[in-house]
Amino acid sequence: MDEIYTEKVPRIILEETEVIPEVEAGGELNLTIKYINDSAHNAYELRITPIFDDMPLVYERPIVFKRDRYFKSRSKDSTSFTFKISDDAKVGVYGLKFKLEYANSRDENYDNEQTVYFKVSKEKVKPII
Repeated sequence: MDEIYTEKVPRIILEETEVIPEVEAGGELNLTIKYINDSAHNAYELRITPIFDDMPLVYERPIVFKRDRYFKSRSKDSTSFTFKISDDAKVGVYGLKFKLEYANSRDENYDNEQTVYFKVSKEKVKPII
């Protein structure tokens, strides 16, 4: 009987976007993250955490989204993050990873990482002194 219950694994994924958000160096990046539970099982204690490895982002404290109530199977929702782009960011497309952590009804923990892309479209002009 335990084998049946261990197969009750929720699967949380980020919905792909057709448009890559653009921001200028020194500006604010507002990302709306749409996430989906595309399994037949509820997810509990969902946490979405950005991973700032080698990113041109400035932040003062860790940013985490936490959903305290359960996330129904086959449902969608969203949350927003705001990031400050560093003044010295170079023009280009960057992949910002997000770690998704959640549990099933038996309190078994799962996680995965997914990437959301954004584009720095213009470098900040430095004043000539």
